[in-house]
Amino acid sequence: MRLLLVRHGQTDWNREGRFQGRMDVPLNETGRREARAVASRLAQIRLDRVISSPLTRALETAKAIAEANLSGPQVNMLDPLTEISHGEWEGLLCDQVMELWPKMLKLWREEPTKVRMPNGEDLFDVASRVRMALDRIMEDFKGDQTVCVVSHDAVIKVILCSLTEAPLDSFWRFIVPNASLSAAILGGPVPKVVLVGDRCHLGADISFSEQRGL
Repeated sequence: MRLLLVRHGQTDWNREGRFQGRMDVPLNETGRREARAVASRLAQIRLDRVISSPLTRALETAKAIAEANLSGPQVNMLDPLTEISHGEWEGLLCDQVMELWPKMLKLWREEPTKVRMPNGEDLFDVASRVRMALDRIMEDFKGDQTVCVVSHDAVIKVILCSLTEAPLDSFWRFIVPNASLSAAILGGPVPKVVLVGDRCHLGADISFSEQRGL
């Protein structure tokens, strides 16, 4: 099975560098353009299913991909693909989080598995539900099938850690920009990751910019 991983397009909170988490922020105009661009890139790849996080920004991106695709795939929502809950950080800029929780934010950036956001999740929570989602997808789709999963930054990074058998503390080693495409081949002796965080459909060069929020 071929697994395509697409991060949703840009939102205003992405642009501003706010922590989004479970807040249901829609795509902005840039994000809608990005969704159309990644949809165009995938249009001639026969997708057997598009599976999305239930949050609006992911669902909008997923619907754009499905509508443009030659096979007209169905879009299904899968709750375990929703973004990490940032709890009380949601809606705040990084500078605001730094002011209120300086040690916790520093630890999140350096040793993310040691952090549970106030009234939110930690990466082990995310990894547990991501494993459930992957198991379900691999049960339902096998062999010469292609599934496109549309999700979020933290979720896709955790999936990539799982597929590469990297420890969760490797989370920040993967760069997954808005509307980026990652890809893997599953079902063999080991998963093969063939693409990570690619945005050539946006005319994007390699980006070395730091992430400000999730």
